[in-house]
Amino acid sequence: MFQVKPGSGVPAHLHSRVFDLFVGIEGEITIFYEGQHGSGSFLLAPGAFCAMPPGVRHEVRNTGSTDAVFYLVHAPQQGYDFIPVELKSQATDTAKAHR
Repeated sequence: MFQVKPGSGVPAHLHSRVFDLFVGIEGEITIFYEGQHGSGSFLLAPGAFCAMPPGVRHEVRNTGSTDAVFYLVHAPQQGYDFIPVELKSQATDTAKAHR
């Protein structure tokens, strides 16, 4: 179970062999993702479910004004890894902003 304050979250990362399975409990968080089949964002609201497969870059952010709570399962637990990465779309946006 994770509680995320407004303006905070989990930095961009990926897992090489593990799924992240999110279930929204309270408030809303946005999950930004990039993978071989596309990129985008998913709004995780109470009762919503989101699965991030291995190899997909993702970041969790609470962009709202209230705390958000979600349940997270790593499956399988064996072989869990947390590989910090940069979301390519954010790197591109940052580069454009500095021109």
